[in-house]
Amino acid sequence: MTIEEAIEHCKEVAKESREAALSYARANAYETAISCKACGQEHEQLAEWLTELKHRRDREQHEGRMSEPARWLQRKRNGYTVLMCSACEKQKEGNARTEYCPNCGARMDLRTPTEAQLDMADSVMMGGAENGN
Repeated sequence: MTIEEAIEHCKEVAKESREAALSYARANAYETAISCKACGQEHEQLAEWLTELKHRRDREQHEGRMSEPARWLQRKRNGYTVLMCSACEKQKEGNARTEYCPNCGARMDLRTPTEAQLDMADSVMMGGAENGN
């Protein structure tokens, strides 16, 4: 699911929850109506947060602050291997290598170290060829 799809999903659930709350209120099912209304408000808040996150990521990418992606680092903690963000050095919950750090929002380089090294070597060789080396 993309962030745009998540935003749209939250908006749809919020709308459906508001409509359901009205229906339940008309049927005198007030507890259910209150629950639906709360669910709708929570999904509206989620949509706002996700929209803000999307705007921040777009702005940061545009400004070039995220041009150098961070990497997931494997570290041993209490006998377990955990993932740490190279940008904020905070531990990530779970073992899935996500595209962004949930702690600091840094864009992550998901390539294997070998792929990253090959890309770097290519760019160095291309830069050397352009400079007449």
